Amino acid sequence: MVADVKHSMARAPNGPSTLVRAFRALCSETPLSRGALRRGLAVSPSTVTDAVATLMHLGFVREVGHADSTGGRPAGLLELSPALGGVLAADVGGLRIRVAAADLLGRVIAQRTYLTPVRPTELRRALVDALGEMKEAHPGPSRALCVSIAGAVNPKTGEISATNNIAGWRDPTTPAWLGEVAQPLLIENEANMAAFGEYHHGAARGTRIALFIALGAGIGAGLILSGELFRGASGAAGEIGLSVSSSRSSARVLEQDLSGPALLAAYGEAGGHALDNPSELFGLAQAGDMAAVRVVNRALDRLAINLSHVLLMVNPDRVIIGGGLATAGELLLSPLRRRTQALLRTAAPEMVLSELGPDAALMGAATWAAEVAVERLAAELAAGPAGQFHSALW
Repeated sequence: MVADVKHSMARAPNGPSTLVRAFRALCSETPLSRGALRRGLAVSPSTVTDAVATLMHLGFVREVGHADSTGGRPAGLLELSPALGGVLAADVGGLRIRVAAADLLGRVIAQRTYLTPVRPTELRRALVDALGEMKEAHPGPSRALCVSIAGAVNPKTGEISATNNIAGWRDPTTPAWLGEVAQPLLIENEANMAAFGEYHHGAARGTRIALFIALGAGIGAGLILSGELFRGASGAAGEIGLSVSSSRSSARVLEQDLSGPALLAAYGEAGGHALDNPSELFGLAQAGDMAAVRVVNRALDRLAINLSHVLLMVNPDRVIIGGGLATAGELLLSPLRRRTQALLRTAAPEMVLSELGPDAALMGAATWAAEVAVERLAAELAAGPAGQFHSALW
């Protein structure tokens, strides 16, 4: 949706107006002085003055204090008006639901975490109630809602599949009841949103091609290409958890053997004791627990093989390892890095841990929702009635 709006803006005969450009600038960085805004837009002082006056008149912008003086009159600082509202985000996982309210810069201002209900009616009620609470966190309207879900989402049809890890999710299409919370409603894959979050706020900042690997209740991946999220033709790009290593019909997919629950089950079958968190296996393996050693080595070997195939196809600048298993830290990362590098015949990309941890997908969803909301507001500004604004701005 963001891309569609951007393309329509790019097709405008005279390009974006100074009014729209000023609004976008304040959505990227705030607060800003008029001087900084003028330098960024490369326009005359009078044009910026007119643009700011119009944005303030429309309720898009307000003045908040002054910058530090450099000898003359302190410059007034501008920021988006809180009355413009904000956006909502949710991350629906197999174990937890995370919800957040964010401003139009994608900055989270409130968030909560709940256990994921296993019954569909309870999941629906819990999610709607939690998002309703978040709507109270910003004074203006909720201008977009992005829901990150542990499943595959077709970007063309909105069809949702592979939600096996969420017992209470039964909607094969975008649920209308979520659209009652806020519009527009955006549904995205959890690993994709985690990659998007890490690209804007975490360990993928500054990269051109970034690959996020989610290792938790399920296994997935998200890919960022030159700042854009790559979903594939049907939204299944990154579903590495569904890959198999055999052509036999009975072959098990990667997720069946290497997800957190699968590792705990394998450890129990190997004679290990009950654990609360599968990431504990890596510490036990380092301490010499033979059952843990066997389970961890088998998991790392198979994961490295699958990951090396992906790396040869994508050749990213950086690989970010996230999800619940990433809490094992270097106990997971170091042996996985060594195994993967040994399988490659080319230079290995940098491999690091997630910086955002369990909030990666939620922050990505908030950022995505904010980008969509800003594009819609910019489009409204660009489509303003003829003669409504000062001619120098258009």
